[in-house]
Amino acid sequence: MSKKFGDERNRIQDEIKRMVENIAERENCFMNDIKIKEYYKKSEYKRANLNELLESELTDINGGHWDVFDDVKGSESVPFVQEENIKVYGRNPKNDVEKSAIVAIDFGTKSTVAIYRDNAETIYPLEIGSNSANENYKEKNFENPTMIEFGDFEKFLRLYKEKEGRPYTEWNDLQVSHHAQNDFVNSNKPEVLNSILSDIKQWASGNRKINIKDRRNEYSIKKFLEGSEDDITPVELYAYYIGLNLNNMCNKKIFLRYILSYPVTYEKAIREKIRLCFEKGIKKSLPVTILNNEKIMKKFSVRNFNSEPFCYAATALEQYNFFNRVKDEEVFYGIFDFGGGTTDFDFGIFRKLEDDDRYSYEMESISSGGYKYLGGENILSALAYETFMSEENIENLRKGNFQISLPLNKKVPLKNYDMINETKEAKSNLIKIAEGLRFIWENSDMPDNYNDDLGELSINLLDKFSNQTTVNLIVDIDRLKNRIREMIKKGVNEFFANLISTVESKTINEINIFLAGNSSKSEYIKEIFEAKKVEMVDGNEKFSEKVKIFPPLGTEEAEEKQREMGYVIDRNKFIPNGKTGVAYGSILLRKNGEIKTESSVEEVPFNYIVGRKRNGEFKNILDKKIGYDEWKKYIVANEIENEIYFTDNYSNLLKDVELENIKTIMIDLDDEYDDDEYIYIRSISPNKIEYCVSNSEKIKKDEYIEEPKEIDLSNE
Repeated sequence: MSKKFGDERNRIQDEIKRMVENIAERENCFMNDIKIKEYYKKSEYKRANLNELLESELTDINGGHWDVFDDVKGSESVPFVQEENIKVYGRNPKNDVEKSAIVAIDFGTKSTVAIYRDNAETIYPLEIGSNSANENYKEKNFENPTMIEFGDFEKFLRLYKEKEGRPYTEWNDLQVSHHAQNDFVNSNKPEVLNSILSDIKQWASGNRKINIKDRRNEYSIKKFLEGSEDDITPVELYAYYIGLNLNNMCNKKIFLRYILSYPVTYEKAIREKIRLCFEKGIKKSLPVTILNNEKIMKKFSVRNFNSEPFCYAATALEQYNFFNRVKDEEVFYGIFDFGGGTTDFDFGIFRKLEDDDRYSYEMESISSGGYKYLGGENILSALAYETFMSEENIENLRKGNFQISLPLNKKVPLKNYDMINETKEAKSNLIKIAEGLRFIWENSDMPDNYNDDLGELSINLLDKFSNQTTVNLIVDIDRLKNRIREMIKKGVNEFFANLISTVESKTINEINIFLAGNSSKSEYIKEIFEAKKVEMVDGNEKFSEKVKIFPPLGTEEAEEKQREMGYVIDRNKFIPNGKTGVAYGSILLRKNGEIKTESSVEEVPFNYIVGRKRNGEFKNILDKKIGYDEWKKYIVANEIENEIYFTDNYSNLLKDVELENIKTIMIDLDDEYDDDEYIYIRSISPNKIEYCVSNSEKIKKDEYIEEPKEIDLSNE
């Protein structure tokens, strides 16, 4: 052995010992006198809360560890590190590359699903951050909460940047998923709640900065689309942990091909930034040897192919046996994807291909949309808020100096507005009460802290001085159930408004509506859908019979319907449900699969409706059916002050519905103009419009009396 190689090995071993000593100093350390062998045994546990490795895996010359192979340079034989008489061998990561495997990721608002298909076409789901590998198979475990808990962020980032691949980061410094959610739900300490980012995806899709506080310091994180490509974002860090849970020494597998689905309403810039963040994070989980192998890395990819509801549509069509039932006719489908944070829609056509050499089927999305105010967790927040602000509770809560934060889409009330705040205590109270009322939403057994005889929920809340007190809240279950129905009905109205807009100019014999998302399991959904489909056609029963509603996959009702449709469920294989069906559909829609699609890399349609309010009705002028950069006449420009009305709620276009979520923007012109000169408006991106002043002749030539000005509706 050369002196140079011996010196290098000694340096590596000294470095490992230094890291081992740092570990031993930590609270809850692996062991007081940890050795190099023990370090490698516990390496995956240390990084990502995974299982320990067996000693025999490390000391077998045909086994070994990737990190030893990466770190010990210069050996012409099998690399190893040695302590006393024990050798830990290096394992070449190149031999563990899954050349034909595909990973599909559904990056969700509340939970994320990742599954992979191996070269034998077997599909496996992935669990992140709970270290429950030895437990029995539990479907719920594979719905991984989209959360990050910051322990020592500065230290984590320092370690994260030190090494190109598989850095020596520590799980205790930054935790994700199930572990973070457990602390989020069960902790009564405001400092813990402040350290948890529970809305990673909402932050990415929004236009806001966020502040977090770990055990030591406070940090401000830029808006998602701000900054350079070198910035490390929470999305990248969450993706890093997904990568660690796929590419690790426990599995002895390395994956190169990843498919990422996307929400229907996300603009192209956000979709691409999320994709880039996932690419960076997953790359960071790969061994350095792989990253430096140009031939292997040519096969590495993280791609956006299809929207989330479109992916679920493929799953539903397969699982309800349309693949075998479709003949010459086209199948029209609608997806109502009712998740934890939002509800997405997709409408399209499925057909069989007879003479295509590559594909057996074709899917075409012809319209999509969403309703961002409806989600299971949003409903829980609304129930918590209404219970807190109810006449039965408000005065006692005022005396106790308690406050609560506003749920999404809730306006500051005229009465008791002083009870509203955005402090950590107020946010904690919303979370705690929402969790306490979950049994009402999920129709589950009453919890131990609910007294059915008194109708009271006993719960620990924080007053505005951070003192924790047990409070008995009066809960009106019947009233809250009616509130749930109201909220779901608004989302269903929005869905049918989009459906009507999609089919009004088409001849369709049958409409197949597939319910998706965990929240579609709600007992209220089928009831409201059945009522709405009849109402939609004014009681025309003949047409109503053409609207078929399919329950969310994974339920008993779905299995009964699958059998009725002739589909045979194989219990020995992965069975997609209302949540995991999106990731499963991504694999069905892979480029070399059986289904032909036109994957859109273009911009999504306009997310809003812009118009005027006349005689108590909302008259739309711009919507998603009108292309970008097309000027539309808005109003005569004979006043300096003008109001533009807009909404993201398509149900406002239905007859006999109460207008909701209508907002206004005040614009000031430079001057008052003649009666033949108008304000024109046009959409220029999913969330932005422009307005100008022109006349009917000039506007055709893109000439203006007053130059166009831009408005970002997402900021209004």
